[in-house]
Amino acid sequence: MGFIQSIIDFFMKLFGLAKDEPAALSAPSAPSANSTSSARADSSDDDDEPREKSPAERRAYVEKEYADLQAFAARCEAQRIDLKNLDVRAPETYWATLFAFEGAQQDGAEPAQAYASIGFSKAEWENVSQYFQAKWSHIATDSDGLPQVTVKDEFTNAAMTARMGQMAAKQAAAAAADPTLLAPVEGISVDVWATAAVAMTKLAMDATAADVNKVLAGYGMDRAKWDAINAGWMTKMQGDVTGAIATKYGAAFTSAQGQAADGPEPCTFERFCEVGAAQAMWAEQGLDVNAQLQKVFSLKATDWSKYGAYWSPRLSTDIALARKYSDLDAKYRLKYKGAAMDDDLSL
Repeated sequence: MGFIQSIIDFFMKLFGLAKDEPAALSAPSAPSANSTSSARADSSDDDDEPREKSPAERRAYVEKEYADLQAFAARCEAQRIDLKNLDVRAPETYWATLFAFEGAQQDGAEPAQAYASIGFSKAEWENVSQYFQAKWSHIATDSDGLPQVTVKDEFTNAAMTARMGQMAAKQAAAAAADPTLLAPVEGISVDVWATAAVAMTKLAMDATAADVNKVLAGYGMDRAKWDAINAGWMTKMQGDVTGAIATKYGAAFTSAQGQAADGPEPCTFERFCEVGAAQAMWAEQGLDVNAQLQKVFSLKATDWSKYGAYWSPRLSTDIALARKYSDLDAKYRLKYKGAAMDDDLSL
């Protein structure tokens, strides 16, 4: 369970959906008050917003805000706003540029240099940012069922896709710059390590030492070497801030299982969330997670890994699914919180 759950937790934190911070990824800040327009795509922090007004008054307020945004977008188009190489129909181009700007700042560039690195002045970028948000805004409802102007999920999904692309580029660069990063541990590559790990998960719970060594022999190892290899790669993975090792391991592990990310669903999304939450609670209670998987869900660790191989990539690029995961995870953690004391727990 641990590896798949760590990937899920990483996505939740990356996109602002950590279990203790259930908030959706928002659009970046709009231009300041002295820019071309002060209209905003997200008005949740506006002090003038009539939260205590009647439903009709609130609806009218929100509709006016949305109309203002669309009027701003129309003015931008009438004035032929210069988007450089960006395409408003492809929001990932906007996000990739924003992340490049952030990266320049993280590398120590001054604001003016960071803007120059993406081909915009500060004022130009603020107007382009506002234009993209306006074009991708709509009227939705908040968690209280009240209308609000916010960006569409497609816009946020594009941010997630762009962020994943940025991460992949950084991982490739890190691997190229440091040949030792993916270098074999005692002659065992990360791909062989992952493939052997899959084979180990397929062993019966009552497998003998001879059974284990027989499986490992097929990969040029015995149990002692396997333990050393496993520890060595885990140490390297924990020290890899780019996530390159974890990404390569995950791909090899999934491939060894024969679970294609674009194949048929191995389970429903809700079942995936329930099984993951149950395992988290069992681990907290000190129970044998693999034994509980078999007892409660009639599953093996390999089954759970296949679930993760299918659903985890989707969580990384679908904000609506990520929100749903957050809600279902909380629901099922509560259900299994007292599993150790509930002898009647079953499906």
